[in-house]
Amino acid sequence: MNFFLSPKCLKIFFLNELNQRGNTICGQGATDLCFGLSNSKNLKTLALKFTGKNQISDDGVYGMCSGLVQFENLQKLTLDLRDNQISVYGVQDLGYGLGNCQNLEILTLNLASNYNQKFSNRIGNSGVQGLILGLSNIPKLKTLKLDLSQNEINRIDKDFITGLQNCIRLTNLELQLKLNQINVHDKKRLLTKTKTMTRLVKYNIKYA
Repeated sequence: MNFFLSPKCLKIFFLNELNQRGNTICGQGATDLCFGLSNSKNLKTLALKFTGKNQISDDGVYGMCSGLVQFENLQKLTLDLRDNQISVYGVQDLGYGLGNCQNLEILTLNLASNYNQKFSNRIGNSGVQGLILGLSNIPKLKTLKLDLSQNEINRIDKDFITGLQNCIRLTNLELQLKLNQINVHDKKRLLTKTKTMTRLVKYNIKYA
């Protein structure tokens, strides 16, 4: 990762897409990449895509988060982590790590899963709770776009809703919960509670 230590890279403000699709990057590779990029202290916009044949796994997510925290000026972050063998433990680490990104305003996070893929994510109810509670610690978060499609989620509980409500500056919310077995009662409760968020201007929750 010496490339990211060059004088030109240290002055980068915007990295709109670094697509690592199909590169068979492991957890250590993702960790090294994030730590290498963290030398660009001025970076405000970052988009990383680890889809395809990559195998980030829980260990890689933990390492990535340790690197992302170093981005002191980061305001807009896009992470595409579809089908990367991420479980409840990895997604909880992700929530905790992102919660320490104090200047983050816009977050797009794709953790969708495809059961036909060998490396599908398996987040479940506990993982989602930990993720949302972690994200609620981002003080400046205004836009949250979160794709949790097909992740063995079957309920929306109090912690999930409380976490969303604690994102007190949130004005734009997009939730993708497709192909999860969430009951009608929980869907209605989430919608009702979402409408009470005073600063929320735009919201879109999809189950199908």
